[in-house]
Amino acid sequence: MRRIRFAVLVPLLLAIGAAAIATPVATPAPVAAVPCDPNRNPDCGAGDSPPPDIGSVTVSRSGAGASHATITSSPSGINCGTTCTAEFGLGQAVTLSASVDSGWSITGWSGCSSSSGPSCTTTATSGGASVTVTIADVTPPSVSITAPAASSWQKGFVDVAAVASDGVSGVASVEFRAGGSVIATDTTAPYGVSWATGSTSGLVTLSAAARDSAGNMAVSSIGVNLDNAAPSGSITAPGDGDVVDGPIDLTADASDVGSGISRLNFIIAKPDGRLVWTPGSDKAAPWSIAFDPDALAIPDGEYRAYASLSDVVGNHSTTANVPFWVDRAAPTLSMDAPADGAFISSAFTDLSATATDAGSTPTVRWSYRPEAGTDFVSIGSGKALSWDVSGVPDGTYIVRAVATDGAGRRTGVERRVHLDRQAPTAKISPLPAVSKSSSYTVAWSGTDPGWNSEYSGVVEFDVRYRKAAFNAGTFGPLTTWLNGMDPGSFTFDGKPGTTYCFSTRDKDWAGHSSGWSAERCTSVPLDDRSLTASPAGAWARNSKTSAADNRYFEGTYSRSKTTGATLVRGGIQGTRVAIVVTRCPTCGKLAVFWNGSLIRNVDLRASTTQRRAVVTVITFNQLRFGTLTLKVARGGNLVELDGVAVSH
Repeated sequence: MRRIRFAVLVPLLLAIGAAAIATPVATPAPVAAVPCDPNRNPDCGAGDSPPPDIGSVTVSRSGAGASHATITSSPSGINCGTTCTAEFGLGQAVTLSASVDSGWSITGWSGCSSSSGPSCTTTATSGGASVTVTIADVTPPSVSITAPAASSWQKGFVDVAAVASDGVSGVASVEFRAGGSVIATDTTAPYGVSWATGSTSGLVTLSAAARDSAGNMAVSSIGVNLDNAAPSGSITAPGDGDVVDGPIDLTADASDVGSGISRLNFIIAKPDGRLVWTPGSDKAAPWSIAFDPDALAIPDGEYRAYASLSDVVGNHSTTANVPFWVDRAAPTLSMDAPADGAFISSAFTDLSATATDAGSTPTVRWSYRPEAGTDFVSIGSGKALSWDVSGVPDGTYIVRAVATDGAGRRTGVERRVHLDRQAPTAKISPLPAVSKSSSYTVAWSGTDPGWNSEYSGVVEFDVRYRKAAFNAGTFGPLTTWLNGMDPGSFTFDGKPGTTYCFSTRDKDWAGHSSGWSAERCTSVPLDDRSLTASPAGAWARNSKTSAADNRYFEGTYSRSKTTGATLVRGGIQGTRVAIVVTRCPTCGKLAVFWNGSLIRNVDLRASTTQRRAVVTVITFNQLRFGTLTLKVARGGNLVELDGVAVSH
């Protein structure tokens, strides 16, 4: 049974009574709907209308912190969390107030006529006023870099670490930066990254930016010194190429633009890198350490000095090595050229020496003086060089080589040499145009303009020849006859009917050669028996009577007293023809024909008897070919022919 509130019932009964009194009873009129407020009267149904003087307000919470805020109203009625809608008098002003948990903040109201901070004013309406409040996290997280330490020196890969916390929405990420550039982002505690510093050196700002889930950010920054550059340095003693013959101080310069030099180690090594001495570290400037090769039993030789450097953060470098010598003994020296007593025959001559030193590389200087002089003249420096003697007169000289090592110790060697740059001359002694024997002597001789008893002279001769037969138009090739001969002569065995031309050359002690001399020529005659006699009975063909009979060429002769008797030889080629005859007081005449033409008559008479007499009968200005005929021109007188010589 529906209950009717008293406040509604009384006016209703009064109205009904008044109508009953004033109006006669009749059919009842329809009853108007009675407004009903279900918020005030639980008995109101869904179809009932609220009374026209009632309004309402509804509040909503939004944002990440919606559950972290409580909204109350004045007048009371709303307590949202639990009650978020309430009735108020229609048009009544309602003030809403928000309280939030620690770390959360009101960031805005909507649906309010006015708002300020945590409060909002609105008006209750019949349709229900709607208000929304937004709650957010505006508190940044806390963050702090724990590694590396501020102002510390670092290099290479550096471990960076930070701690971060947020009691509201929680830490979402930590972003690490170096000099404004992102290194990496870490989203999980513990927060850290590996920082590759590369080749950077100098002060760098390192930061860690922590963000919470609401987007709030906090930054922690420190300054870090980076040193990715190796230290530098150089050896200052010994100097490049210095010679050490006793105790010295090894010294060096060293610098580092970053963290500073922490230590320097001096090192002594052989040129091939083998370590000889590595003393302890020097940890402070000035960089120096004592070096005594005697105390260290370091032998003479070539060495290298260098230093290894390290800075505070561990960068390392090595200086350039400096070559130097440990040298306590004088060098050794031998002169390889010239040999002692050598003859120098050209404008330039090679000088060479071998100089060694256990401690250093010695230099070699050359000079010379006349043998009879005292002052040396410089030639030049080097273990091998060419000496220009073009301006030095021929003579005997002393050549000196001096080796000097790095410590100034010297060793010298001298040689005696002879300058002879003039070639000798050579010649063949004159030969007769016609040799009266097939065996004859060839002599040669020579002179040397640069010779004296002290330093030169002709040492040997070579002799050669060429030949042409009486019936040959040209000479044959040159043929070596003698080599390496002393000045003098030698017997040559020729062939009858052949012309021989000889030349010679000589060489002096200095090695100069004269070149081949002018030729000397001689012709060996054809024997008389090589001519054809006509008539045969008119000529007596005689031979020598004994082995000791040397009166006739080849020991034979042809004799006739018959006028018109002839001796003929064809196939002759030459430029000159001579006959070998006997001349005597009673000798006759010979008529000489060439190719049938009379050339001349030869009178063989002489005041004394002359055997092997040579008479030139024909001379041509060029090579001729023909037949020679000899005819007895005066009968009754003796004609003796010993031979015919044909020359080219």
